[in-house]
Amino acid sequence: MISSAIAFVAGTLACLYAVPAAAPWPPVVAVIVLLSSLALSRTRRWPLLMFVAGLLWCWLRLDSHLGNGLPAALDGRDVPARVTVTGLPEEKGAMVRFVATVVSEDPRRPWRGRVRLSWYAGDVVVKTGDRWRMVVRLKRPRGFANPGIFDYERWLFSRGILATGYPRPREGPLQLLERGGGGLHNLRAALGAHMENVLADGPRGGMVVALGVGLKEGIDGDEWAVLRRSGTAHLMAISGLHVGLVAVLAYGLGGFLWRRSARLCRRLPAPRAAALAAVSGAFGYAMLAGFALPTQRAFIMVFALAGGALVGRRWPVSSRLAMAALVVLLLDPFAVLGPGFWLSFGAVTLILLGMGARVGVGRRPWWRWGRVHLLVGLGLAPITAGAFGLAPLVTPLANLVAVPWVSVVVVPLTLLGVACLGVWPALGALLLEGARLMLVVLWPLLEGLAGLGWELPGTLPLPAIAAAMAGVVLLFAPAGLAGRWLGLIWLLPLVLAPRSEPREGEALVTLLDVGQGLAAVVRTASHVLVYDTGPRFRSGSDTGDMVVAPYLQSRGLGRLDLLMVSHGDSDHAGGVASVRRALTVERVMYGGGRAAVDGEACEAGQEWRWDGVDFAVLHPPPGNGFTGNDGSCVLAVGNGAGRLLLTGDLERGGEAALVAEGADLSAAVLQVPHHGSRTSTTAPFLRAVSPRLGLIPVGFGNRFGLPHREVLARLEAAGVRLLDTAGCGAITLTLAPQGPGEPECYRRAHPRPWRAEGR
Repeated sequence: MISSAIAFVAGTLACLYAVPAAAPWPPVVAVIVLLSSLALSRTRRWPLLMFVAGLLWCWLRLDSHLGNGLPAALDGRDVPARVTVTGLPEEKGAMVRFVATVVSEDPRRPWRGRVRLSWYAGDVVVKTGDRWRMVVRLKRPRGFANPGIFDYERWLFSRGILATGYPRPREGPLQLLERGGGGLHNLRAALGAHMENVLADGPRGGMVVALGVGLKEGIDGDEWAVLRRSGTAHLMAISGLHVGLVAVLAYGLGGFLWRRSARLCRRLPAPRAAALAAVSGAFGYAMLAGFALPTQRAFIMVFALAGGALVGRRWPVSSRLAMAALVVLLLDPFAVLGPGFWLSFGAVTLILLGMGARVGVGRRPWWRWGRVHLLVGLGLAPITAGAFGLAPLVTPLANLVAVPWVSVVVVPLTLLGVACLGVWPALGALLLEGARLMLVVLWPLLEGLAGLGWELPGTLPLPAIAAAMAGVVLLFAPAGLAGRWLGLIWLLPLVLAPRSEPREGEALVTLLDVGQGLAAVVRTASHVLVYDTGPRFRSGSDTGDMVVAPYLQSRGLGRLDLLMVSHGDSDHAGGVASVRRALTVERVMYGGGRAAVDGEACEAGQEWRWDGVDFAVLHPPPGNGFTGNDGSCVLAVGNGAGRLLLTGDLERGGEAALVAEGADLSAAVLQVPHHGSRTSTTAPFLRAVSPRLGLIPVGFGNRFGLPHREVLARLEAAGVRLLDTAGCGAITLTLAPQGPGEPECYRRAHPRPWRAEGR
């Protein structure tokens, strides 16, 4: 069973990461038949057969998902449709987001699919189960494509969401056909609202709501930062750990009460009754989370582990865990795309591996408890580093205190409080307030540990993660296995894995994908500069928090030597506050003729040298009155033939001034000014720069129609090779004195079934 489960997982991963999404069916079938034949010719054929089964099952689901995607005829179009709200609406500022089933009412373009809609609904109340008739604009899933950040396209794919969009009430009727009833999601929303009123916005109240009904919107950004850096984020929602805890408590309490009655024991043995109570408790708590994916996995694991007692069989725990993994993947093969799958099964595996063969060691309860969290905290570090870009080294210590505190004190108080709200509101409010105060008591410890900054930095390559996991298995193997100390050697890639660091005299430049905006990172051997931070959105989020800071942190960078903001437009300066909050920024410079941020104005003539790389501000000239786009900081980076010009939103007037001043504008690489607008990249400026490569920061399908065809024609006539972030995602290249290296387009270098291809 164990080898079969591992093989099935491997086949699923091969389907998602190794087999091209556009591979035709005949070669795939031929490979499957060949592997099956090889398997049948051997005595131990099950692992290979299960590998083939995992590959085939995942391929069938993948083919179905991609085949049901949004047709090209509907992409970016307004579609009259019937919309049924199926997910719990999430309010974020003035916007409401929800998952819905959309059925096109256009007879020429019929389609039905699961969609995520964003609606600035105003006073309109949206509830689960509502059925609307409205015009919606739908788009194929598209997210920012950058290394080391949250993959929004993968997240949508793993949840079966085929498109995104928003209502267009001005383009057609908006009609509520049927108001949603009192379903599970609406019950959770009502409970959450009641809890928020009871807690009256006290500190850590949002965490109590998350623990009670799985609604995490009340946890703010600063709280999430502390939780992530202390390695305790998994505690502040209805997680697998809490579902397991409820199952254990229900098992113990159910068995204890059942044994009190001889009549009941004669009808059903106490172990079976306790197992049934455990499954029922896990099911009920998972319902409070709306059966989210992590709680689904946790419930399946509880059911598998309790299944032996329910049917009167004594299966090994490891076999039941393997069976749970198979069931999860049969229900949803795309579960392997989420870190939760690996963290959930990895934690239980490590506990079984590290504790199962050492029953006689450490009989004291405190030692057993401490050992469990040491195993889980250290053992999951490779997965955590790979999935989130950092692995806090304080995790074992933080969890040693936080897990029992939250699980044994906070969660029971919260559940009892939720249960009492409807029958004894005063007691329910008192219990919920007690749960909040218990989190307030815990918080200084988590803040202190998070502030230490002890973590494995940077996103690790897959071979390093695989080697480290092999080392973890060796270290935590049963005591009878010789050579367990060799696991330490296998852990070395965690700290010694080679990273793409620029050498002396080189600059590594990454033009990040931030949609319709600009953000670039320039790294030398020991310094980091960020040029612009991308846009801020109507929802209140910004790409400083979503893209720039996570990218830098995934590279192990927590400090910026210089943050340069070209000018004050929101698509360039929208993420400044988030970057300054997340990272240590030593120096800030701004352009645009006014203080977009606190710092010093950039002026032509400012020069410095980092690690053999020259930096020079070429524009605006001191006291020349340039404002707005034409006041953008223009920065030259590099030396010799490897030179880059960052131009912000420079327009005709600024370009003409630069050319007239006679500054050295020659550069091999040009960030095309103003996203390729027709008001920029004039012929005299282009002749002065004479670039070989043009980089265009632009949003996919942006409403401005950029880059403009006239600009593209001028650049192509000049023999400039063009790349844009809309098609490439992040663009990375190395500037060396002898010239720029070959640029890498992130989307093309890392193709995935869920990732839209670059144009």
